[in-house]
Amino acid sequence: MLDRLDNFFVKIERTICVITFLAMVAVVLWSVLCRRVLMIPFLAGEELTRYLAIYSIFFGTSVAVKEKAHVGVEVFINLLPPRALKAARLLGDALTCVLFAIMLALSVKMLLQYGQTRQLTTITKLPMTLIYCCVPAGMFLSVLHGLTGLVQSIRAGKEADAA
Repeated sequence: MLDRLDNFFVKIERTICVITFLAMVAVVLWSVLCRRVLMIPFLAGEELTRYLAIYSIFFGTSVAVKEKAHVGVEVFINLLPPRALKAARLLGDALTCVLFAIMLALSVKMLLQYGQTRQLTTITKLPMTLIYCCVPAGMFLSVLHGLTGLVQSIRAGKEADAA
């Protein structure tokens, strides 16, 4: 059940990443076209690109958690004996989940603060809550993927021990 939910969210996250990246490219191209060819300013281009990048980053982070694609230094960990290596990786996965859970709590607090102040973006006048709602969403999905990976690692360890 957890695996199916996890895979469902990954499809959505990847789609969001592709759409936001393509939209970023389109906005930048339109900005350049307006500035260099049409000789009209497109002031919202930089702001829109920045906010689309934020969406790409936070949803991309959760995809990277799912695929265990984050940068890590494993030189010393790989020197450990097999049992200690397994324990170190489980501990690392657990600490990663805790870190993302803390970031989730802090990002929800940040989002609530933006909601209370009703702050708007400078040029496009979009609500900041709309812009930054991707932060808790990305952190939640990172926690979900991290927990799924942790459960899978524990299951794999038990199956290896039983064999």
